[in-house]
Amino acid sequence: MWRTREGLLAMLTGGPNNASLAAGYGRYDGRLFQSVFSQTGASVRFNPPNAITRTFNTTPNILNVADPSLGFVFVPGPQTARISLTIPDPNLEMPTTTKWSLSLERGMPWRSTLKIAYEGNHNDKRLKYAQGNLPVSPLAGGIVVVDDPNNAPAAGFPDLRGVKIDRIASDVLCAGTGFLPGLTTNAQCPNPVPIANNEISARVPRVNERRPDPRYGTNLLISNAAEAWYDGLELEWIKRIAKGLQFQIAYTYSKSVDTTSEATFVGAGDNNQNGPNKQFAKGLSRFHTPHRFTFNGSYRLPFFAGQRNVAAIVLGGWQLSGVVKLVSGTPFTVIDGSPRDLNFDGFAEGRPILVDPSILGAKINDPARSQQQLPLSAFRQATFTDSIDAIVPRNAFYGDAFHNVDLGLYKSFEGLRRGQRVTLRIEAYNVFNWVQFGFPTTDITSASFGRIVSTSNAYAPRRMQIAIKYVY
Repeated sequence: MWRTREGLLAMLTGGPNNASLAAGYGRYDGRLFQSVFSQTGASVRFNPPNAITRTFNTTPNILNVADPSLGFVFVPGPQTARISLTIPDPNLEMPTTTKWSLSLERGMPWRSTLKIAYEGNHNDKRLKYAQGNLPVSPLAGGIVVVDDPNNAPAAGFPDLRGVKIDRIASDVLCAGTGFLPGLTTNAQCPNPVPIANNEISARVPRVNERRPDPRYGTNLLISNAAEAWYDGLELEWIKRIAKGLQFQIAYTYSKSVDTTSEATFVGAGDNNQNGPNKQFAKGLSRFHTPHRFTFNGSYRLPFFAGQRNVAAIVLGGWQLSGVVKLVSGTPFTVIDGSPRDLNFDGFAEGRPILVDPSILGAKINDPARSQQQLPLSAFRQATFTDSIDAIVPRNAFYGDAFHNVDLGLYKSFEGLRRGQRVTLRIEAYNVFNWVQFGFPTTDITSASFGRIVSTSNAYAPRRMQIAIKYVY
């Protein structure tokens, strides 16, 4: 049995009634918002044949109240072309979060407390947008082309209905050149190359023929297929007010990982995460900040305390307060603006190949050196001989950190009459005018790749204000 007055336990707890140990575990259901199904990315309202979108931009009668559709007549019957649907999972559930924590809090000298805590959570059944009815790759065994009018051949092309497409041509880049309509020789493929009916290539991908359901193109699937994980170590020191001084200091070291940070496409900067390969999408969260330090406090200046002379009225009784925030930059993904479907599964891998792994985790925060911090030579475009494993991870680089100091100086003066007071507030925000830069250009096909061209949306330049309040 350990006694709180002795040894290591006494050192950790400070003695009896001076420390507390707490643990917690919980499971919580989240919420699916209606906007998930009405945004541009996933609007079930426009699923055919129940709705139609028409654009009128010519005169006359653009606004014809008597005939808003301008003569359009819906004719029931089978569809005559491939369509794409938005398909919510019929078993869609509320997202679920499991949380756990352990903390030790003990009293400290100077009327203060110190807290050390660990917090973790697993967010399951998160909302994910994914692509459905993708073509089946020969690497996955191939597929027999369905006998359907939508798979009927165009003029000059072979009829593949009933054929099993199960091979990638040996000349993956040029097979089909010179043997099919429109596939003429070019600088990349200067010679004709035959292609068999059961083969595909970069020039003859036969995407639609390889779809499981020939009635549709690429559908958008809304499901609970995403996950997130968080682990954080927290330190907090709180000093209660004594002799005019109080403050709170907190530091968090954490890691947040997910397979989708923003399902509905409105999260800026998070790209290429809705493919069929879950491991390809897993990476640091868009909002991941490994280090976060905050300080807030106030101090009543002791000068001229208890005095009633003119100097005390003017110079005494001032209170100084401040807020300090030091936060690591959030991550971003390097992308390839000319994506390639490396394994012919219908999803174009929109990230380049990483040539120099030593730059992983680099901080890109200096406009004068950003193209040296994130050199184009560290990447190259993927080719059909590359493995997906060689592609740069999602959210593998960091933007500029956020550093900010706000200060305030306050004093109350007695008014001319009893019960009246005048309060003077002098406040300065971002006192040191620290600039927070935005992300660099992340597309390796851009001439400005790696260049920081703007400040962050969170940046606000130094601002000072003075306020006087008269209470009567």
